[in-house]
Amino acid sequence: MYTSKLGRTSRAIGRRLLWMTPAILLAFVIVLALSSGCSEKSTSPSAAAGDKPIAAFAASPTSGVPSLTVIFEDKSKGHIISREWDFGDGTTSSLKSPWHTYSYKGMYDVTLRVTGPGGTDTKTIRECVNVICEEPEADFKCSYPRGAAPTKVQFTNRSVGYYDSCLWEFGDGCSSTSCNPTHIYAEGGDFTVKLTVSGACGTSSEIKQALIHVKKRPDGIVFNEGGEAIQADSDITDDYVQNERLTISQD
Repeated sequence: MYTSKLGRTSRAIGRRLLWMTPAILLAFVIVLALSSGCSEKSTSPSAAAGDKPIAAFAASPTSGVPSLTVIFEDKSKGHIISREWDFGDGTTSSLKSPWHTYSYKGMYDVTLRVTGPGGTDTKTIRECVNVICEEPEADFKCSYPRGAAPTKVQFTNRSVGYYDSCLWEFGDGCSSTSCNPTHIYAEGGDFTVKLTVSGACGTSSEIKQALIHVKKRPDGIVFNEGGEAIQADSDITDDYVQNERLTISQD
């Protein structure tokens, strides 16, 4: 009679089961169940996808003068699908790690709101960014050769504090926005000079009355392109021409 291998194995297992105690039999059944490959496996979602996200961030630098550019780094944890930054000055961003420029003095609270399948979380850092502003105070000096027009004057800005623009008024109807300008006075006279500096921290002006004294050009004297006097009349002494090259410094 043909007997399959499976049949022989089944009879062998049956004979062994006859002499097994109940405890040994129970253990044998458990081992067979675990090794059968039919045990139920967990199908629960991963913790990362189901957990509520945790908002966190860092910023650098957090203090300075306008215009202060701050880089924000998102350090939130969890599964995140959207972000919303509030920089505290009326501007927002949805980027992961944005940068933002602060143009005005003040202390700014910054908030990051993150959203994912597990919910929403918000992180706010109070007074996260400190934009420091020292009000400007205008001051200047000048130097120029003594003598008759035309006279070239070098102005030096000595203002302090924070400012980003300069406006000079030279008193002869001319002006400049350079912070350290040179100006040529074409005619003789006394000229009052005004410097105004301004920026996000404020505005300041300095006025110096009759600061520049330029003599009227005498007859018989001509000047080259550099503003230097050249003797043209033999009646004009050499001493006068030499005096034209002396420099006057005014604070």
